[in-house]
Amino acid sequence: MALGYLIPYLFINYNLLVVIMLIIAFVWLFFLYKLIKNNPENTAIKKFGDLLMPLMEASEAIKDMPVFMWRLAAVYFFQWYALFIYWQFITPMIKTSIPGISPDGALAQAGLMNGTYNFVTMIVALALVPIAKKYGSKNVYVLSLLFTGFAMIVLPFIKNEYFLLLPMIFLGIGWACMMGIPYSMVSKIISHERRGVYMGIVNMMIVIPMLIETVSFGPIIEFGLNDNAIYAILFAGVFFIIAALLAMRLNLPKHNSPETA
Repeated sequence: MALGYLIPYLFINYNLLVVIMLIIAFVWLFFLYKLIKNNPENTAIKKFGDLLMPLMEASEAIKDMPVFMWRLAAVYFFQWYALFIYWQFITPMIKTSIPGISPDGALAQAGLMNGTYNFVTMIVALALVPIAKKYGSKNVYVLSLLFTGFAMIVLPFIKNEYFLLLPMIFLGIGWACMMGIPYSMVSKIISHERRGVYMGIVNMMIVIPMLIETVSFGPIIEFGLNDNAIYAILFAGVFFIIAALLAMRLNLPKHNSPETA
């Protein structure tokens, strides 16, 4: 009976439907992987397994994943969840926080802010390598996440369109570090032979939190944050602070040797 009520809802909430389909696909692939692994002598299954070799390689890589990458996955969950909130709710936040601004004005302001932080990112990226070498990749990354969290938290309290551009400096610094430093750190602890698959897994760590945010944040903002975009941006700021605290655990293993869980 409960399933009968749930099915129509699934076709209304497409995000939830996509996530459920992905879960089913992952479960199916898991059992398929076990079937192939447990029947290596079966010719038909072996041929099918050859087609799925990239997926099997990814599964093996996840099983053997270094502790550092599991810790990075925890950081990425909060980081990318928060970023997706920002991208979704910055325009509604501007409508709410800036007195008298029109919907078109809020959209234009959001575009100007996004352009500002991307410009800062372009400048910071040029100096990122020497800064990371001097102060340490982890320290720079942690500080950048704190900067980004601070930017998110102060945004709703700024009532002037021009002053709203100032926190974008911090977000631009954070964006440059987020897009560069984690990949650099991961490349130091994995073998050249498995670099491709592990970099793919790092990209999965970006997509999965966004999928989770797409499904989970709707109920959170509706029932927990009073449908208020200002609270959503503050929520994102808190998640960035949590990501920064978790990033303090991103210690590279000595001699850059792979450390498995």
